[in-house]
Amino acid sequence: MVAIWGTYPDFFEIYRLLDPEERKEVCFVASGKGQLEKYKDRYTVIDFEQLSAGHVERLIIPLFDMRMVNDIVWDVFRRTDLKADQIWIMDSAGLLREIKKYGSINGILGCGKLPYVTGLEYDVISRCNLNCRGCCHFSPVAEPEFGDPAAFQRDLARAHELIDEIGEIRLVGGEPLLCDNLTEYIEAAHTIFPDSKINIFTNGIRLGGINDDLKDCMKKHGAVFSVSLYPPVMGYVKGVIKKLEAEGIEFARDYIVPYFSAWINPAGDSDPEASAASCLIPLCHAIDHGRIYRCSTENKIRIFEKHFQTDTVYPEGGLDLYDASLTASKLASYLLSPVEMCRFCGPARTFPWERAGKNPSAEDWYGNGRP
Repeated sequence: MVAIWGTYPDFFEIYRLLDPEERKEVCFVASGKGQLEKYKDRYTVIDFEQLSAGHVERLIIPLFDMRMVNDIVWDVFRRTDLKADQIWIMDSAGLLREIKKYGSINGILGCGKLPYVTGLEYDVISRCNLNCRGCCHFSPVAEPEFGDPAAFQRDLARAHELIDEIGEIRLVGGEPLLCDNLTEYIEAAHTIFPDSKINIFTNGIRLGGINDDLKDCMKKHGAVFSVSLYPPVMGYVKGVIKKLEAEGIEFARDYIVPYFSAWINPAGDSDPEASAASCLIPLCHAIDHGRIYRCSTENKIRIFEKHFQTDTVYPEGGLDLYDASLTASKLASYLLSPVEMCRFCGPARTFPWERAGKNPSAEDWYGNGRP
């Protein structure tokens, strides 16, 4: 049996497309007696108490707000015996494409790949032109470094041997618009994962200067911008966004960032499950230099450790993408389970946004869990 969390109309529509025999293998997890009563005559519905590995082979959790989804995942872990590799987080469009590709739900189960990963990010550049205090990628203390489009393409191709679809491929930094070959990354991502949304995360300062080659490439492959609006440049950036939208450039989101959070716990004594359950960046998986990481902190902590020459030796982290023993099941378990780095995260401390200045302090990244 495959269970779908909740009673979302888009997933009901997919259910109706299944043949009658296939429908017998699909149920919906209703949120209470009212929902059970409402849908029980039209669909197979179960409540949380019936959700168990003995009854359900896979649980599909619809992709919406990533922190809310993370809350659901950890509620499932705590209250059922389902394991991480039994959970798929995906949107309805992704599930529909998978069914069309493999012919049925059972076909997806037997495809030998992890059907869907919500997102995967890659740092195209380490440095930034704004240098926020407490930057989650440690840009204020990073040495100047650019990504490698060829390595990016090679690693994505290897990832595709394990993952059938990626919801969103994120080109991040640093500040990606300081990188003059973004089109190469967009082309590579689209070639390997043509159904993925390609999202460039930027502070917007350089949006007014992007060239026609980048604009044309973005339009051709449906790439979009996500803009973090910081206090000193907010007005200017909003104006540029309006102009680019008029030219047909898409923006997935633009959101105001008045606060930052510090989260590093150098003592390494955080409860890893509690850290993973309250993670500030759940589902922000990353690839870098032939490895895949559960989160950007696990990927980038070496920048922090090297710059500040910390007494704490942080865990290496990540999985070797080219390890012959790496399977889709192992990858699925890793991406949703606590990792060693989780011991060095949280509780978080929030502070108003500001620039890091010329001499950032390690304290800028230490949360309330530090000694």
